[in-house]
Amino acid sequence: HSERTRHPGFHNPENARRLLRNYQLVRQAGLELSPEEYLQVAKAHDWLGNVADAIAGCRRVLRMGAGDELALRRRVIELSDLLAEVDEEQVDQDIDALLESARKAGAVGHWLWAVERKAQRLLDVGKVDEALELADRAAERLADPRQQVRLDYFRALAQYRRGDLDAAERMLLALRDRLTVRDDLDARSGWLLGRVHLEDDRPLLALRIFRDVATRHPSGEYHVAALLGMGEALVRLERFDEAMDMFSRALEAVGRHPRSPRAGPAALRAVLTVVSEVARRMGRLDVALTALE
Repeated sequence: HSERTRHPGFHNPENARRLLRNYQLVRQAGLELSPEEYLQVAKAHDWLGNVADAIAGCRRVLRMGAGDELALRRRVIELSDLLAEVDEEQVDQDIDALLESARKAGAVGHWLWAVERKAQRLLDVGKVDEALELADRAAERLADPRQQVRLDYFRALAQYRRGDLDAAERMLLALRDRLTVRDDLDARSGWLLGRVHLEDDRPLLALRIFRDVATRHPSGEYHVAALLGMGEALVRLERFDEAMDMFSRALEAVGRHPRSPRAGPAALRAVLTVVSEVARRMGRLDVALTALE
């Protein structure tokens, strides 16, 4: 479980459950928990995957002025991604609160992370100009080229959203030439480059890029997004059996990213709708019908 590294004190689920039971007994006895104890409750819920309770716990600790404020604010945003339904306005407020707190603290890492989240959300709802303005303003405050390159991804994504595939490809190739580690930016930029190739009718090249992303990043949102891209590319290459196998693999994972426009259930439905139409035009009605089932 990923939380074993985040909360090393919980060696197994029973430890976390025991802690929650003990604190519940304390509350039933009419005693109040300390801020540190409330923090441990939030961490236990987080470790056990009780997402809503973990978020509520983090918010309580924040109201008490305890714990690592920036880490807690960031964790609330991360946990919100795991919920099928959220108050999107509240998520925006959480991101803005992290931006402001990180700015005041001079915590560039947390601040840049929040900038990236905000830029992605703006682009996901079609606010391209606002996203570009945010990226440009943020870039002016960054002196480290390794941080500035992260904002170049959103500039490329903006060009992709505008339909300028040539510009997006140029920017992505330049960005990827500057990458030195296989981190989330490598996954995101690789996935987007695959989408550019796919929409520019280069399915074989797209397939290679998506496969590379899926192999180098064996879990997470962009792993699933790459599987979906591979499936779509395989359909365009008329390799239907392989394509349906890829979609089956993606189906097992989309539930882990319930609200992701790239790797969630909505993304799978959108890709399968496109696949059905492509297969129908190719005369493969069997594949078209299977994709719609």
